Amino acid sequence: MSLDKTPVPGLHDLNDSPSAVNGETLTMPVCPTCGMKLAHGTIKCPNDGTEVVTKYKAGDCLSEKYEFLESVGSGGMGIIYKAKHLALNRIVAIKLLHPYLLNEDMILRFQREARTASKLRHPNLIEVQDVGTTEEGQPFMVMDFVSGQSLSDLIRQKGRLSVEETLKIFVQICSGLAYAHNQNILHRDLKPSNVMLITDEHGSTTAKILDFGIAKVLEEGENKAATLTKTGDVFGSPLYMSPEQGAGGNVDRRSDLYSLGCMLFECLTGTPPFMGKSIIETLMAHAQQKPMSLKEATLGLDFPPELNSVVMKLLAKAPDERYQSVLEVREDLLAIIESATLQAPEVVVTKRELRDKAGGESTISDGAQGDFWHTANGKDITIVILSIAVVVLVGKDIWLSCFADQDSKRPNVDLNKKYRVHLESNLADNDNVVRRKLESHPSAELFELRDGEVTDPYLAQLKDNQRIKTLDLQGNNLNGTGLEVAKTIPNLNKLNVSSNPLTDAGVLVISRLRQVRNLEIKGVELSPRALFHIGQMKNLTKLEMDASDYDVKELGSLSDMPILEELSINDQKRLSDRTIGLLRKLPRLRFVDASVSKVTGKGFEHPDDYPLLEQIALKENKLSEDGLLETFNLFR
Repeated sequence: MSLDKTPVPGLHDLNDSPSAVNGETLTMPVCPTCGMKLAHGTIKCPNDGTEVVTKYKAGDCLSEKYEFLESVGSGGMGIIYKAKHLALNRIVAIKLLHPYLLNEDMILRFQREARTASKLRHPNLIEVQDVGTTEEGQPFMVMDFVSGQSLSDLIRQKGRLSVEETLKIFVQICSGLAYAHNQNILHRDLKPSNVMLITDEHGSTTAKILDFGIAKVLEEGENKAATLTKTGDVFGSPLYMSPEQGAGGNVDRRSDLYSLGCMLFECLTGTPPFMGKSIIETLMAHAQQKPMSLKEATLGLDFPPELNSVVMKLLAKAPDERYQSVLEVREDLLAIIESATLQAPEVVVTKRELRDKAGGESTISDGAQGDFWHTANGKDITIVILSIAVVVLVGKDIWLSCFADQDSKRPNVDLNKKYRVHLESNLADNDNVVRRKLESHPSAELFELRDGEVTDPYLAQLKDNQRIKTLDLQGNNLNGTGLEVAKTIPNLNKLNVSSNPLTDAGVLVISRLRQVRNLEIKGVELSPRALFHIGQMKNLTKLEMDASDYDVKELGSLSDMPILEELSINDQKRLSDRTIGLLRKLPRLRFVDASVSKVTGKGFEHPDDYPLLEQIALKENKLSEDGLLETFNLFR
């Protein structure tokens, strides 16, 4: 059944609003029935009683750009809808804030804060794509739509989480929070329901934080006690609120860290550290009561002493007694992980199940993992149709490399053999800090300077390091020129410079690192000149990039990389079947990720041009059932 795409009267795009552009005044909302101009935040028209707060149904359109599909949730701050970006054919989430929370000044402040949040690009953050207001006075923001479950749902489902699962989740939360803090953006509403967990087809879970900047806007504009009384859960409820926030005082990054401690406590024990009979009683407990230890809260269960110390330090009443940065928290959590031997997760799909699904000539059978096809020419082709991805695997018995017997478990991984070393860039004597850590971790191969305030001069401390094989610099303030020092790191194999303000000069330096085989450069707007420099890295076997928009000529810079095997160029709006044809010049190409683009698979219509190609990822691309069949038939 087709949806009516008639635009809802009275809606406008924030980017088209003069008041939003100039930051001065807003267009007054009007009653949809009588046309009377109303004050912002009005719920009912005083003239005819018409309800001003609009509830949208499937088929309604917003700003002529988004089509509402269904309501997927609501809370004290507003309603969340699943919607479709009409031009890009992309599924998004739209949050409409309740208008009674905001007056005119608050709406303008919300716009500024939301625009700031929209600049955040990090794997552990839900990205804000657009922001605006309706003429009824409802601010909205458009975010990534992810299919998963919230951390609060996981806690309710399991009661409490294991130490191993908790640590894996919170290391990621710390990474995303550190990146935001480095951009001078506080969250102020950290709670389990604001963390989404997305599990991929291989069982790997990614944590993503929601709603940066919004609580700050609300808190600055209204009396906190009154706001809590009206909504009951505007700031994630008092269960995760720092003592200084609960008292109406000034808050900084350390307030977010207190909330992080409340979340960590709840994951490990099953309950928040303080739960009073009322809001006031809960806030008083945060301010005055000493938290129980993890062992006390779980009636005798044992936890690593180091982990209990981390939680207690996060829950210190005085901000000066807590961790002073989230990077310190992340480092201590990583140290706990590294001190333990963790069991790798099992794969739950057996070879027998796969053979059953792949049996028969050109047959299709439904299964939890997708559709498995076996062709007459002897090639096993697996087309896995997931909720957010279409993956095509080609090559004989290729699936055997993707799945293992349920009874054949992976060996234990001793993380003591692979140390992570993190540079605390806010310390004055960084040279000695790094030197001491390298001396105490002589086997370090992975060196992380991630999600902080590291600038290029600090990188000189890594000169002549003979051990580092992977250098992770994601989410700092690097322009790239300081990576000249990497020429003195002979065993450097993988370099991650994602989410850094790289310049053309910096990319040129990176392109001259002949020992690097794996380059990740996501979340960086590369100029055509910078892209040309990347194309000169004839030594690369794997390249991951996104976020830019190149034409055929510019993408041609990547077509002369003789040993490149894996290429991810997703989120390229102008990438089409025509431009993807340039990849036929890459003789060793095995994997292509062209997700979030116009590529449908027709660009690979001459399979003989790609003799080694095994996998194509087309996540969120416009690919019909007929198009999927056509893509499959290309490789028959």
